[in-house]
Amino acid sequence: MKLVLHMTTALVSVGLLYTTAAIAAPADGQAISLEEIVVTAQRREQSLQDVPVSITAFTEATIREQNIRTASDYLALTPNVSFTEDGKTGNSGINISIRGISDIKTGENSVTNSIGIYLDEFSVVSVAGGTINPQLQDVERIEVLRGPQGTYFGRNAVGGALNIVTKKPTDRYEAEATIGGYAYDGAGDGGLVSGVLNIPVSNTLMMRFVAQGETNSGIVRNADPRGAKNSGFDSYGGRMAIRWLPDTATTVDFLAMYNKQDEGHDPTVPSGVLDLDTQDTLGIHKVVDDGIGFWPNNQNRLSHNVKESNKSDSVLLNLRVSHNFTDEIALKSVTGFIRTTQDRIFDQDQTSLDILQRDNAYSGSSWSQELRLEVTKSAFDFVVGGLYAQDNQKQYNNIFMKSERQIDGVYVLPPVIPGVFPSGTVIDLKNKRFKTNSLAFFVDSTWHATDRLDVTVGGRYTHDKIVAGLFDSQGFAGQPMQDIFSGKSFNDFSPRAVMTFKPDEAMTLYASVSKGYKAGGVSVGYNSNLGNQPFAEPFKAENLWNYEAGFKTDLWNGRMRLNGAAFYSNWKNMQLESLFFMTPGDISSNVQLTRNVDKARVYGFEAEAVAAVTRNLTLNGAVGYLNSKINCDCEATITGGRIVDLTGLAIPKAPEWTLNLGAEYRHDVSFGDMYVRLDWLYHSKQYSDIEALTWAQTGQPEFPYKVPSYNVVNLRTGINWTDRLSINFYVENLLKEQYYTGTQEKFGVSGIRLRPHPRIFGLSVTVKSF
Repeated sequence: MKLVLHMTTALVSVGLLYTTAAIAAPADGQAISLEEIVVTAQRREQSLQDVPVSITAFTEATIREQNIRTASDYLALTPNVSFTEDGKTGNSGINISIRGISDIKTGENSVTNSIGIYLDEFSVVSVAGGTINPQLQDVERIEVLRGPQGTYFGRNAVGGALNIVTKKPTDRYEAEATIGGYAYDGAGDGGLVSGVLNIPVSNTLMMRFVAQGETNSGIVRNADPRGAKNSGFDSYGGRMAIRWLPDTATTVDFLAMYNKQDEGHDPTVPSGVLDLDTQDTLGIHKVVDDGIGFWPNNQNRLSHNVKESNKSDSVLLNLRVSHNFTDEIALKSVTGFIRTTQDRIFDQDQTSLDILQRDNAYSGSSWSQELRLEVTKSAFDFVVGGLYAQDNQKQYNNIFMKSERQIDGVYVLPPVIPGVFPSGTVIDLKNKRFKTNSLAFFVDSTWHATDRLDVTVGGRYTHDKIVAGLFDSQGFAGQPMQDIFSGKSFNDFSPRAVMTFKPDEAMTLYASVSKGYKAGGVSVGYNSNLGNQPFAEPFKAENLWNYEAGFKTDLWNGRMRLNGAAFYSNWKNMQLESLFFMTPGDISSNVQLTRNVDKARVYGFEAEAVAAVTRNLTLNGAVGYLNSKINCDCEATITGGRIVDLTGLAIPKAPEWTLNLGAEYRHDVSFGDMYVRLDWLYHSKQYSDIEALTWAQTGQPEFPYKVPSYNVVNLRTGINWTDRLSINFYVENLLKEQYYTGTQEKFGVSGIRLRPHPRIFGLSVTVKSF
């Protein structure tokens, strides 16, 4: 009933947008219209309303005024998009799902991802921390594309893609500085500063520099003085962009970016509910209470004795060259390189007890070269291209004993025997290496059959070679393990067909069929039940067919924009990644296996509307609906080594409803303008992974595995002085909703860890000089 009420509210609100915009008239008789949004979803500039893809786009003004600073800020405003915030990769850690398609894992980082992420046309998806979450200063546009994007964004864009476009150097001097501060309700605070400088060196050479720094004292503090003080961080970074115009037909863009972040402990609090891993590994079934309490009574404290830290950095280089042979023929080249590292010291037992510690050192690098030939004629458009890419990841994981062995008088690890198992004894040390070589060719052709009808056909051929390995690894007490390296190749052709019809200049109708592809691979490990014999178990590639019909329309002389789409997706060989013990109770026997789930399906719809009701008042709304199901008779091995039945279950990270409504009032004054904006976001319940989805089968409590629905209200207001000075004030989570987004942070004797979201008060001041 509650969901029906929310849906009714959303539809009524959209209806009000439609009706109000139809009857309202400008007070001064001048025309009102919404600003056109230009996107590059098909790797060329087009109006959002002309592209036959379901897209939510965020412009520079939206990013600034709605205080969009990380991925969770804009994903929460996008229908049929969900995310869980992964504490183990730091404050910005995130796992993304689009239309229910995501990396389904209960173990470590996924090496091959389901959502493509592109920064200035370069894939940045293969990183040490799992999913990149770049800083968004001086960004021109963010596009969230839903549905398979195989032709143009083929590298792992099964569920969709995020397309981030930075601002390019211009031919005039610009300087901008922003300083801001914020405070968490009942927790810490933070401050940030950023600057932009644009220098036109000559008529043909321009440079743009962006720098940012932030310090944060965290949302969770440590009650144990021996450990890290809080979950805060210090970060800094910058970008340098160069644009060179050697002649009137050629544009050369170069981008260099660096970011570094140094954090304390994870921003999570204990739930008081033990996960299966902890119960089986340590042989306990009673949670340890350090006296700080559990969720929801405790939302800002933990108690860890280890001096935890989480350090990461990234370097990105990107070279783009575009040459126009004629007005109709252009050749484009995109060359990119990214290197990321993450070093982590972690209190594995998650209490003030000194039982277990884990040290991680992850690194990742990726480079690619893409060439595209684009032909634009009056009768047709044609794009043909190729790409070669190489990804490398290394993962160092070391779990070792500390000085304590007892919980409530019961031994949980081998007892302390002088000279035998001292503090520091290795329990499990596994070093993993992954390498992917990818070669792809793609073509996309649009025939302009009539002035109103376009027919598009295209496809992408991909050859992937995946190599996985374990090296220099050790079992319990430093027992050496044999090195393992195994590889497998995969070939795929992913077609796309679209029919686009424009009944008039203000409306676009489209229907599409497209295929998404995600390479398979090899799981490698040691079978502790067979004397730690090495094994290599291949798993299949994922395939997803998506059938979609949508519309995009401008109403009432451009004062309202209403877009919508309905879709049906068939998912074959869905990859399920799990971490469990080959030998129950033996932590050193853990293996990470990826298995295939034969069949799953997702269908649903999404709609977005925005309307300039009056010259001062703008309303917007969005609704997304998902229905997902694993429709095969299949089982899976999950954390703890238990076998669960997946038949008929929903897909993790696929909430049934995602809704948002917003209202902005803007008023012109003599020195500029003022605005106030209110946003409401709703996200229905979801499960983070297969372990959460099957809580009843394994005899676990519903809390915290069933992530409750939540409502969040955000308030923004600001003043702009003639484009030179702006002051913005915001309150996020105005009504202090107590919510968390996932349960993927599990192991520990204080229970599954949850990330709180306190109310935030913030203020920023921006000064510009042109």
